[in-house]
Amino acid sequence: MTSETVHIELLPESNILIMTWEHRATPEDVRAAFAEMLTYLNAAVAPMDVIVDLRQNPVFPIVETIGGALYGPFRHAMLGDWVVVGASVVARSIGRTLESLSRRHNIRWFDRYDEAVTFAARKNQPV
Repeated sequence: MTSETVHIELLPESNILIMTWEHRATPEDVRAAFAEMLTYLNAAVAPMDVIVDLRQNPVFPIVETIGGALYGPFRHAMLGDWVVVGASVVARSIGRTLESLSRRHNIRWFDRYDEAVTFAARKNQPV
């Protein structure tokens, strides 16, 4: 599913989700994206990493972002790492809040998209 402001897609031939945020993310799209992510995680047979692309410097609907992540995919048994690209001060604050409330420390920060994809791809290669 693709919404107008927050997109979820499965990286082809991988176990990696990509979550792309547009500049003005709507609360409805944030809720829909986390619900779609849960569908993927519920069907997963191995933990999935999520590349979170914030290069458009999104204006986050805070309640939906923190609540949707915390009570949705962030604590899911099949969630691997959040691999975040293009973090702002607000994004890092949201990340610290999620880690503090969940006691999970699974957020990895990257400045470049290609570095994030390489990290996730290497981590998810079959052994």
